[in-house]
Amino acid sequence: MNVRYDKVKTLNVLLFVTNHVQRKGFHKIFKIIYIADRQHLADWGRLITGDTYIAMEAGPVSSRLYDMLKIVRGDS
Repeated sequence: MNVRYDKVKTLNVLLFVTNHVQRKGFHKIFKIIYIADRQHLADWGRLITGDTYIAMEAGPVSSRLYDMLKIVRGDS
């Protein structure tokens, strides 16, 4: 699958999710974005963000979004 990462869409998805959930922990945000991307892939044959997912202990995580949030958090 030829997927092109879209940073603007990724940031918009992040802002949308954080504005619509009360509990704004990393785990919750990543889980919602993963489910949305998975459903979008099933419906339209492509991901919303174009990001790749990595398997982590608590579940799949959007790789580039995780890297961006680590920088913001100061963990880079």
